[in-house]
Order: sequence, then structure tokens, then C-alpha cells
Amino acid sequence: MAGEINYWAVLVSALVFYAIGAVWYSPLLFAKAWQKATGVTQEKMASVNKGKMALTFISTFILSLLMACVTAHLSIRVESHTLHSGIMLGFWIWLGYVAVSMGINYLYEGKSFKLFCINAGYFFIGLLKMGAIMALWQ
Repeated sequence: MAGEINYWAVLVSALVFYAIGAVWYSPLLFAKAWQKATGVTQEKMASVNKGKMALTFISTFILSLLMACVTAHLSIRVESHTLHSGIMLGFWIWLGYVAVSMGINYLYEGKSFKLFCINAGYFFIGLLKMGAIMALWQ
């Protein structure tokens, strides 16, 4: 199946990425630190998200699927077929695109390094897992 996208891998990696985000931004890990760094209170979250939470979750998953599709294409193009090469693919995607673009935005927006670490950290872990799944399932 080399050269063809494994859509099961795309679906599973998007689900894993989404699940990592659910845990990452939960009270178990970084919810309070994220809220403090962004200035978003519980009340503000409740009022902003009222009636829109389902759409937010669905949109987030669709965007995770898009990221998984692109990662699948890149995995095929660079012939990533081992756990190590998959993790490295995820790392380079994160470093070259996610960390750099977030970093530039955070500099101009005056956001804290702590917030950068929280948000970029989620993508770091998620993309390492996504790259690994793609490499092992392609």
C-alpha cells in the first residue's frame, strides 16, 4: 500500500490528536494555566461557548483530520516507514511550521512564553504521535 494514503491511519491519528488536546487542556493538565495565561475566566468561557461548543468541537476535529491528511501525504513523500522516521516527521512539521508560526504570532501579539509552551506543547506531542501513526500504518 506504499504511495497510497491509509485513511484509517488518518482517522485514528486525528482522533488521537483530538484526544490529546482534550486531556492537555483539561483540569488534569493545563486548563488553569491556560486560562491564567489567556485571561479567560470560567464565566467568560461559559458565555462565549454557550450554544457553540458542539460546533467548536466538530470544527476542531475536522481541522485535526485536515492536519492528519497533510501529514499522511508528507509521510508518503518522504517515505517515512519506521517509528523513528515518523516521530522525526512530526518533529520537523512541528518545528518548521507550528512552532515558527505560533512564535511569530505570539511575538507580535505580546503573548507570554508560558502560553506559547502550553499551546505549542500540545501540537508537539500531537504531531509526534501523528507522525508515528502515519509512518507505521502507511
